[in-house]
Amino acid sequence: MRVTYVLDSTVWGGAETYVARLVRELVGRVRPVVVTPRPVPQRLLDALPAGTELHTVDGVGRKADLRGLARLVAAVRATEPDVVHVNQSTPVNNRYGLLAARLSGAVPLATVHSPEPVRSRTQVRLLPLLYRGVHTVVAVSDQTRDILVDSLRVPPARVRVALNGVPVPDVPPGRPDAGGDGIRVGSLGRLVKEKAFDVLVDAFALVDHRDPPVHLRIGGEGPERAELESRARGLPVSFVGDVVDTAAFLQELGVFCLSSRREGLPFALLEAMALGIPCIATDVGQVRSALGEAVLVVPPEQPHALAEALRHLLDDPAARTSLGARGRALVEERHDVRLMATSMLELYETAVTRPHRGGLRSRRP
Repeated sequence: MRVTYVLDSTVWGGAETYVARLVRELVGRVRPVVVTPRPVPQRLLDALPAGTELHTVDGVGRKADLRGLARLVAAVRATEPDVVHVNQSTPVNNRYGLLAARLSGAVPLATVHSPEPVRSRTQVRLLPLLYRGVHTVVAVSDQTRDILVDSLRVPPARVRVALNGVPVPDVPPGRPDAGGDGIRVGSLGRLVKEKAFDVLVDAFALVDHRDPPVHLRIGGEGPERAELESRARGLPVSFVGDVVDTAAFLQELGVFCLSSRREGLPFALLEAMALGIPCIATDVGQVRSALGEAVLVVPPEQPHALAEALRHLLDDPAARTSLGARGRALVEERHDVRLMATSMLELYETAVTRPHRGGLRSRRP
């Protein structure tokens, strides 16, 4: 079976991580092809298995870029797919990828990664027409599913909630203890408003001046960096920039914090849990329902609540150890990347054997 994955961003993010991990796990069981705009993020090139078939195109511009759309449709068709799996960071992103998938003659599928509300009236009217021909839309959280069903009128039977998975090391590394240089608290993600690093910095300011000292390390790049650096001035906070080796960054932490205003089920949180790192996370997306007591859950946009959770873990080494062990056990049982890949393979096989009528051209012979 030939599966073509369609991306629409030149920046490494959750959708690119998801595709790279699926390709790595499924190579040999499917023939994966990746179609992505230029320039291709170096991290995507590094993450894909050697020899992965990669087709690059100039990105489609906004609105009526018919030439860009034609290039994308031609690139997808040229891969001669059985299944086209479109990846969307939000329900409105990569809509040209959806159209190209429907025009490919293959079975179109989609994964929507973030539960961003659809506010444009035009998009609310037009997007249901695109989603109508998609065999299955995978949502990574119940909240994302609700947006697809309630706002975009995707039939509930065609929406499937499938939670993210991450690699689980055979043996978790030992956790760094509070030595003379103190405990490192950390977070990782794009420096954008929805990740709420401003809330994390404000919470950290409330727990500073401790003995042993505590340090905050924030990994990632984005448009909010200058503002966040200004906000953190005078605090022991380090902005380390783009993180290539996620595991190495996480292994230096004693506590991981997810402070987001909006999420599905983020990879960074699952990766920290897989390494046995005790985690605090805001009550967004699928965090509480999927992870339960394996993370310390706090309300979003409340720095005092986040600070209180930090104090609890910083003051209690036994609580850190226990929480880290629960988190790793849960990820190992339910969120191993191999489970995610097997579930997706079953979906591909079902889609090919029982395709819906919804493509915009007949399937190739």
